Amino acid sequence: MKQDSASRQRSTKNWLSIVGTILVLISFYYIGIQLWGYRETLETWTPTTKSIVAIGISTFIYALANYLLAAAWIQLLRLCGEQAITWKRLTQIYGKSQIGKYIPGNIAHIAGRHAMGRVAGASHGHLAIASIYEIVGLISAALIITLLGGRSVLDQLTSLSWLNIILPLILMAYLFTPRLLQRLRPDTQNISPLFMLMPLGYYCLFFLASGAALGLIGIYMDSFTMQSDHLLILSAFAISWSVGFVTPGAPSGIGIREAALMLLLTPITGDEGALILALLFRLVTIGGDVIFYLLSQLSSNTSESTTPP
Repeated sequence: MKQDSASRQRSTKNWLSIVGTILVLISFYYIGIQLWGYRETLETWTPTTKSIVAIGISTFIYALANYLLAAAWIQLLRLCGEQAITWKRLTQIYGKSQIGKYIPGNIAHIAGRHAMGRVAGASHGHLAIASIYEIVGLISAALIITLLGGRSVLDQLTSLSWLNIILPLILMAYLFTPRLLQRLRPDTQNISPLFMLMPLGYYCLFFLASGAALGLIGIYMDSFTMQSDHLLILSAFAISWSVGFVTPGAPSGIGIREAALMLLLTPITGDEGALILALLFRLVTIGGDVIFYLLSQLSSNTSESTTPP
């Protein structure tokens, strides 16, 4: 009986492992299609040494920013009670699943992460609840950055008193998500709202780092000046991410995010400059995700540690 149970578990893990590998291969296929689709527009852009260097640096910044997302997810898993799997192994899982964003449907990376987490021995419940916290945390962080940096776009947000009402509501909704889940599912781990602040901080830093990468490209392409709305530029990625995230079926916000970035940046750079900048930043995010994937998998050659670096 025990042998049959162990055999079924091995069979399930093998299938889940195969699913994870297939998702990675499909992800790279869609990445290739998307890059090929940009070729005609990018042919009109004349690169300079300065702009190429800026794109390279921005890509590396975005790749490193992905570690903030991984750190937040791992911290949420720890808060849910998942302690056995090492930090390194969970980072590998996150890096491998992250490129699943490019598969149409916008959920493949979450499903792949869940499947690979199960193969590693993580609890189904812990993975599911951590994914809920992750989605709520990302949305909350994006809204916070949007409210603080995008006030020039949303006229109604120019009132400080209005901000003082909305920001606390977003924070409360995020911090007390564990309490709400516990009401719906009593066996859910009891988590203090204060412990939820660290993952939220990671998410906010991710959006700010991504906005800085966008700003770096614009500066080196002479698209931005000292008079440009720097807060808007810093929050532009968070705003466009929010639009892309809530659009059903858009793989990693493809197309939708570029349109939102163009709308935000056109008053600063003009139509053509905004289009080129939006597409170049898409190349940066794709390149950053691939680099993060490679770095996370190469870490298998290093010694394991159960604590974050």
